[in-house]
Amino acid sequence: MVNCIIVGLMVDTDSPSQALGAVLGGRYRLVRVLGEGGLATVYEAEGLQGQGRRAIKLLQPQFQAQRNVVERFYAEARACHALHHPHIARVEEFAYAEDGSPYIVMELLVGQSLDDYLRTHPPMAPAAAGPLLLEALAALSVAHAAGIVHRDIKPPNLFIVQAPSGGSMLKVLDFGIAKVMDVAGGMGRKTRTGAVLGTPGYMSAEQLKDAKSCDARSDLWSLGVVFYEMLTHRHPYGDDDQMARAVAILRDPPRPLYETAPHLSAWEPFFQQALARDPNERFQSAEAMGTRIRELLQHADASTSWNRGDGAQGYRAAPGSGGNTLTSEQALGLAGVNSFGPSVHAGGGPFGYAPPIEVVTAEGLEAPSVVWWAVLLLAIGSFASGLLLGYLLAS
Repeated sequence: MVNCIIVGLMVDTDSPSQALGAVLGGRYRLVRVLGEGGLATVYEAEGLQGQGRRAIKLLQPQFQAQRNVVERFYAEARACHALHHPHIARVEEFAYAEDGSPYIVMELLVGQSLDDYLRTHPPMAPAAAGPLLLEALAALSVAHAAGIVHRDIKPPNLFIVQAPSGGSMLKVLDFGIAKVMDVAGGMGRKTRTGAVLGTPGYMSAEQLKDAKSCDARSDLWSLGVVFYEMLTHRHPYGDDDQMARAVAILRDPPRPLYETAPHLSAWEPFFQQALARDPNERFQSAEAMGTRIRELLQHADASTSWNRGDGAQGYRAAPGSGGNTLTSEQALGLAGVNSFGPSVHAGGGPFGYAPPIEVVTAEGLEAPSVVWWAVLLLAIGSFASGLLLGYLLAS
């Protein structure tokens, strides 16, 4: 049961959606459920004192009475609050509601997770995936320098949003939340909702063995898995469930890239290093990994530039849809909607490489020519004539 304060009244609710309308600290009203995990529920909230829209993360009720979990929740929020980087989702404040429920206030991101994007689009070419990966590495570089290891790098925690320049950019979510998971029971613990804390298929071998002792190189290994999936839509340790992947991570080498995507064989040495089981054989820093990616991209054939060619794209859910359904205006990438423009520079950061992501959008498509229409009409006419002739012969 979730205890919420609604304009000063205590209300018991059975599901996150029933908490909508609750006011936290007299400052934020919960207006929409954005997502629910094993550890917390995230809401869209309206600032009642001119703050605008924010994302509010509330611990699941079964953890709110566990002092060690709450203390770790706030310790990680405090550490992440100090991280200021354009590719890190901003933590603005952390507090208690009137009933004692702990919550974190974060910037509200309008866009789409990398996980959702990969589910609905073809595999990305290195020229498209590489710059996004460089942005994730830029974020990790800052966090690692501050002594913070993410430990839960996976596609759902990488978010594509609209950049201030009008293009697209990537933000890393949930820094430090894996440490809270450890205190709450760690990998394999099922919550009230049946969700399991942690994502074994994205944990390095050393993290699977001892989650508390892994270092920054574990984040780089996880990002290597994500990069492999971006390029191939396959997981380097098999397409079975997460626990089967965990066994493979501990026992087997990753699936060679040249078997999954022969045209990307030039990247095989990179993945051999990125996914090495021994941390000492991997890239030793985000900067080193980013430098290697930049070198490979700079030497890549320009003809491999990514071109989706499947029309418009936009990522904000249609009003009231509760999902990622797009309105026609959003599909055209109009006001307020994250979209890849015809030439978007998604790279940058400390690595200094920002090749354009070339995409054909609805706005860039030329109208069909007269010749095209003539050919189409001729084909339709020929087909209709054939049907008529067949009918006459049969009768």
